[in-house]
Amino acid sequence: RLSLVGSEMCIRDSLYSPNVSRGFQERYNALSECLAEHQLPLNQKNCLLHQTPEDFRNFQTTVNNLQAMISLPDVFICGNDWTAIQLIYALQFLGFQIPKDICVVGFDNIPAASRISPSLTTISTPQKYLGIAAARQILERIQHPNCPHVFCQYETELIIRNCLLYTSPSPRD
Repeated sequence: RLSLVGSEMCIRDSLYSPNVSRGFQERYNALSECLAEHQLPLNQKNCLLHQTPEDFRNFQTTVNNLQAMISLPDVFICGNDWTAIQLIYALQFLGFQIPKDICVVGFDNIPAASRISPSLTTISTPQKYLGIAAARQILERIQHPNCPHVFCQYETELIIRNCLLYTSPSPRD
């Protein structure tokens, strides 16, 4: 049982709005495609997709949202590490052991992801190079306002830490 957790992510064909970053939209779409390919269900009653960053800053609101769920998923997949960390704190407050009872996965590999206990499993992005590419695009757009838009794609890396129970696949005979 999987759950999605994100800031201002809402379930519809398009999540993108002025309040939602394209990154969240792309993460949501990719995860939805992957779940469908592997015929894994997504119970939207177990998802936290309509909350704002302010909701996650309010510890009691996060606790209340978790308590309102009829059942909790096995894995919370969060749109970023900061949200995942807030979720871990709330789950621990409610008495859950991470990852024994519930696993949590983040995205971004922020420094706090390795310092929280248990350390957060996350997706690492090449933040330095994303920043450089963004700065170059801004300068290009200033110098040449009508130049075509550029699409850049960078590889990410799964960083498996202690917030995820992981067993390596058995070798095939």
